[in-house]
Amino acid sequence: MALASLRFRRDDDHSKITDKHGQYMFDGNAADFHEWQFRVQMKMSATEKKDRATTSAKIVDGLKGDAFSIAMEIDSTKILNDGGIDILIATLQERIFPMKEQEARELFRQGQLPGAPLSKAAGETMLQYVARRKRWWKLLQ
Repeated sequence: MALASLRFRRDDDHSKITDKHGQYMFDGNAADFHEWQFRVQMKMSATEKKDRATTSAKIVDGLKGDAFSIAMEIDSTKILNDGGIDILIATLQERIFPMKEQEARELFRQGQLPGAPLSKAAGETMLQYVARRKRWWKLLQ
């Protein structure tokens, strides 16, 4: 699963990642987790303390599928409290990447192969490639 989150993908169509209200959608897919996590953390950091419950509710509105089911298990009161989004992110990460150590070994093995998914893709800029490798390195630690 971790390998899927590090493959190069073109981001040409942003209509797939937001709903009509501009909320970032997430369905529990490993390939989209890190981008969703970053966007949610940025949104929460930019929100004043008094408005965080409303922002948390909007973030949950953007969840669907497995991610929404996991959020329902956590309970709405926990998510709306301070630190609730951090609990949601940690729970999602634990469920999406359950075998972190084995996946780290596989990532390392794939990273050493020429032409493998972690090698530079055609049409990928060097900046995108380096950013993807940095994410890969963070997963290994």
